[in-house]
Amino acid sequence: MTARFLPLLVVLSVYSAAQAQAHYAPCSSNPCANGGTCTDKTPFSFICKCAPGFSGGHCKGAADKCFNTPCKNGGICKNNPNGHTCTCLLGYEGANCGKKCLQKKLDILLIEDISSSISPDAYRQIKDFEMELLSYARIKKTLINVAFLVYSGKAQVNFLLNSHPNNKRAAINAVNAQKQKGGSTFLGDAINMAVSDVFVEENGDRPDADNIVILFTDGKSSKKSTISRNIGRLLTEAIVFVVPTSSDLDLEDISEVASSPDEEHIFSLSNPLALDEIKERTIYMKCGVNVALRE
Repeated sequence: MTARFLPLLVVLSVYSAAQAQAHYAPCSSNPCANGGTCTDKTPFSFICKCAPGFSGGHCKGAADKCFNTPCKNGGICKNNPNGHTCTCLLGYEGANCGKKCLQKKLDILLIEDISSSISPDAYRQIKDFEMELLSYARIKKTLINVAFLVYSGKAQVNFLLNSHPNNKRAAINAVNAQKQKGGSTFLGDAINMAVSDVFVEENGDRPDADNIVILFTDGKSSKKSTISRNIGRLLTEAIVFVVPTSSDLDLEDISEVASSPDEEHIFSLSNPLALDEIKERTIYMKCGVNVALRE
């Protein structure tokens, strides 16, 4: 009778050994997907270390396409069902923000109000704004040319569009060296000088370049009639920065100078996003629309 049960006992013994081997090797079934690394934890459990971009107990979670920082030059990455999208910072474009924006030819005139109505603190804000704007500009004879004009009791051209065509450092130093002088505020004289002395071909104005005026003022002006008489001859895009002031602003002259619509051409100098807005619309005019402004 005993011999009849011997084959059954052998089978049970073999099955138990195979079962025990499986229990002691839970990683043998390759449970970690997408390149994850499996490590036995107990005879009955395992741990998956997922490859970059994957998650979950079996590494089957959706891949983070932004894990390897595909957006270059500070671009902001966002996952989407088809992969990722990059929102580029100013000055860059392309699917992964790896391409510098092509620069449109521009003739830019900076006009500073250096009259007594501008406070010393506000004037420092003007200088800081100008320095950062020029530091980003590609000042070259074939791209961006810059001129600089100041006014108070009278207007004065500090340098013309063809004064520093290939010398960015010289242009920056010349703008930075200007000091506030005080006096009255004759904005109309500055507009007249922009027309008669700056935006003329013999002084560097290029027919194939867009003309842009960036004016810093507190809105106050003497000899108001000269503004209306001269502004119609200033065939440029005029952007006005309103300098912070403790008194009520008279925006009548500012509105007359600024290009239309006013809401797109008049900014407060204290606006933290104003500089990026001007960069996008001037020195990076050919950038794509997928642009992130710094906060």
